[in-house]
Amino acid sequence: MMTWTAMGQGKTKNLRARLSGYQEVPAVSTEGSGEFRGRIDPRDTEMAYDLSYSGLRGNVTMAHIHFANTGTNGPIMIWLCGTATNPGPAGTPTCPQQGTVSRTVSAADVIGPAGQGIPPGDFAQAGGGAVVIHGDVLDKGRGRLARAQAGKLVLEVLDSVNRTVGTTTAVITHNVVIAAMADRVIHFSDGRIHSIDSNASRKSPRELSW
Repeated sequence: MMTWTAMGQGKTKNLRARLSGYQEVPAVSTEGSGEFRGRIDPRDTEMAYDLSYSGLRGNVTMAHIHFANTGTNGPIMIWLCGTATNPGPAGTPTCPQQGTVSRTVSAADVIGPAGQGIPPGDFAQAGGGAVVIHGDVLDKGRGRLARAQAGKLVLEVLDSVNRTVGTTTAVITHNVVIAAMADRVIHFSDGRIHSIDSNASRKSPRELSW
């Protein structure tokens, strides 16, 4: 899922998702992987995106943003690319077998789903989705945008409380990227402290990328 207004009006919203078969419904074992990057303009009227992928075993047939919450499949909201057998609406770019496809979409590219509150042509209501690359064998790649976006929002709140109030915040994580926002990083191994590192170049949550 991705939320168009997650970072407020008047600013460019940056979206990112890593695609893997593990996030498919049901999960799929595949060496294929990819990444989706989107940039929603400050007026919330269009989104420029770059969809990159490689390693798919079968032929790529199409790619979309589907309207669905985590752990479920859902109908198509926006076409990202198509092929000769599945071309998509007018203006849909051609999917490469691997590589990057880029485009800017607007309200005219939103095709629904009307039955779930998103009428065709309504960019403002297109509030969430999952990026899915389809192939002719079971190695599709899907990326959930909400998890990364929601995670950063939580980190921003924790960071703000720490910086403005001075409250000590402890975050337990396996993600070394998140550790970059800490003043001090304590490494555990087998239930024991392995090392303690001070971080002089602490990053803000908005500087993190994963």
